[in-house]
Amino acid sequence: MYTLFNISSHNLLKGEIESRLDQWVGLLANGRYSEAATALTPTPNGILFTESEIRHLIGLYDPKYVRALESGTECLRDFEPKISHPSETKLGEKFLKFERLDESIIQIIYSLPIAGEWSDRLAEFYYFPINSHTSVLGLESIFS
Repeated sequence: MYTLFNISSHNLLKGEIESRLDQWVGLLANGRYSEAATALTPTPNGILFTESEIRHLIGLYDPKYVRALESGTECLRDFEPKISHPSETKLGEKFLKFERLDESIIQIIYSLPIAGEWSDRLAEFYYFPINSHTSVLGLESIFS
């Protein structure tokens, strides 16, 4: 498990969680999808995304990707989603929402920066404990 999301405190502040999420999106922006995928922990629902699933879910935001997918075009192999680094995204407004689902699980909705602006493509994460000393962040879904 990659240490980016392995958090040795159950009481992480929202700003610290946001910083970890920004780091994860930074991996995507730098084309490090494999590393981003291995940084994830299965969610309480057992969901764990692979590199190709993350690319696909982000790609569904791009009309060219969707047309290629619908027509079966071979260019899908070479598709690279245009994720922007959060610190360099100036257009639009970042969306970040925290909601406590129960005593131990917090749901976080985070807008993904695509092609230089904050998009309505959202990543849903869960922040939850895996033992009495460690909490983690897991990716539950990517949607619009």
